[in-house]
Amino acid sequence: MNVSSWVTEGAFFHRFGSKDDLGTAAVRHWSDTTAAMFAAADHYRLADPLDRVFGYLDLRRSFLAGDIWAFSCVAGTLAQETHASHPFHP
Repeated sequence: MNVSSWVTEGAFFHRFGSKDDLGTAAVRHWSDTTAAMFAAADHYRLADPLDRVFGYLDLRRSFLAGDIWAFSCVAGTLAQETHASHPFHP
């Protein structure tokens, strides 16, 4: 990470009024930056549903060649963290 991208805590909370606002912004950014990539993936053009599943798994496996930040899933991490701090009680 570039050191110039670090911000003070005051600036951070000025930009995001709450942790919920930060979470919403993170999910929106993740969705905006990955939607086109996933929509253009080759496995969506496969006719057989099982081939699409294996194609998706191949796509995800291809991500593992890079640094951890390149393949970790912000959606999964946010779901785990949200559940830990706001457990679902039906």
